[in-house]
Amino acid sequence: MATQTRRLEDRLRLELEKTLPQLDFDPQLNLRYREMIRADRRLVRSLYYLVPAVLFGLVAYAGLGHQSGVADLSALVGRMEVGLFLPALLFAVVANSGRLQQAASSSLQHTATAALWSGILALQCFAQVRGAYFPPEVLSAALLGGALVCGFRLRPMLIGIALFTALDLLCIWGGGPSTERALLDTLTVATLGCCAMGGASLVEASRRRLWIAGQVADVAARNDPLTGLATRAEFNLRFPLVVAQARREQKPVTLMVLSIDGFRAINEKFDHLYGDLVLRAVAAQLQQYGRRPMDLRARFSGGKLAVVWYNAVPEMVAEFAQELLKGVRAVELERPPYGVAPRLSLSIGALCLVPDERSSPSELVRSADSLMYRARNDGGDRLLLQRKAGDAPGEVTALGVVATSP
Repeated sequence: MATQTRRLEDRLRLELEKTLPQLDFDPQLNLRYREMIRADRRLVRSLYYLVPAVLFGLVAYAGLGHQSGVADLSALVGRMEVGLFLPALLFAVVANSGRLQQAASSSLQHTATAALWSGILALQCFAQVRGAYFPPEVLSAALLGGALVCGFRLRPMLIGIALFTALDLLCIWGGGPSTERALLDTLTVATLGCCAMGGASLVEASRRRLWIAGQVADVAARNDPLTGLATRAEFNLRFPLVVAQARREQKPVTLMVLSIDGFRAINEKFDHLYGDLVLRAVAAQLQQYGRRPMDLRARFSGGKLAVVWYNAVPEMVAEFAQELLKGVRAVELERPPYGVAPRLSLSIGALCLVPDERSSPSELVRSADSLMYRARNDGGDRLLLQRKAGDAPGEVTALGVVATSP
């Protein structure tokens, strides 16, 4: 887990340090980024299709085509509403529901966008042929809105903007309007098309850079850079979730609090850099345990660490703790700047129980922490295990089980 976290952090920092605008990531990061955009822009994308559907529906059913002198324009708008705009809205709702795979969602999204833009372009061309004026800026506004607020994939968006801007210009010059109006409309449409393409690129680059910076900060907040274990903040976030799930499923959960014996004296006798070396050595031993998805290894503070085991019986916990105690005793530290390298040992307090409604995470932490201090006051290099609240703790040392709770 620690190795995977470091690899993820390295990839994130590599992306963050790029000087050129970031318009793409490696496949794994890109998948995570697109999932974030898909969830974040769900409402905005639905509104993007809903507004044109409502507006053109009002045009169709209010008979605005008759008022403009083009009797069959309202009928065409009505057919477009049923044949393109409403299906585009339906496709968008399904695509944004979060129930489809990303590839299927993207395909539906592209179909909905193409239907929306095609419908607007068809109305513009029909109006041109019938001698009515349909503002070409309507399609440009749709392109600009999709580019800036919807967070669509950049490459298909750029291709679509370029294609429909070119078709819009063809429609302007193919309808036979006055040269002055055609030139003015051409300038407007071309300007808005360039703004849409440039805006889409800039927004995408900025959004990706902000996302990468947020991911780096999140990884740094959740993982202790010295030991590779979870931070106390991550422990405070995840441990209540583990306790809640164990309560629902009536599974045992074990919280083990570990303290490096004499850690403060090591820092004072040598220096804090050597203390960091000791911490890394103990954390390396701890990396072998608590590797399942619901397990957790964290650095509490100073020389204090914690392990959470989900659905682990006391006998298994005692066996793991014995192996950990043995492994820490066998650690060979490099020689300090002066003196002899210390021999390491741990004081461990562990609480194993099936949580009930009275089992709050803070109380469990307090109980396991108290057991750890008792083990340390008894001489250290031992595990003090309590099977459930109210039981007498059982002591497990290098000589084996000295006492067990009933």
